[in-house]
Amino acid sequence: MIPGERMKMKRAHTVPLTEQSLALLQILKPFNGHREYIFPVDRKPSEPSNPQTANMAFKGRLVAHGIRSIASTALNEQYCDADVIEAALAH
Repeated sequence: MIPGERMKMKRAHTVPLTEQSLALLQILKPFNGHREYIFPVDRKPSEPSNPQTANMAFKGRLVAHGIRSIASTALNEQYCDADVIEAALAH
């Protein structure tokens, strides 16, 4: 859960994960030393990586927030409930 004070709309945000997602997270635990974060800071593994790290990985071709936009467009084109999409994407 992301606390409300960190969210744009100031409401806590919880995203339920599928069994497959939870299984993948279990597989990844040995690779991150069974720490809290999957992608920790190299020099401080008890802290999460910087949000800009994802943007740097895309090498200028895309920004991380662009993935949210792509997901929104794809789901809306599938005629999913717009309110559900926006709630899931926390916007």
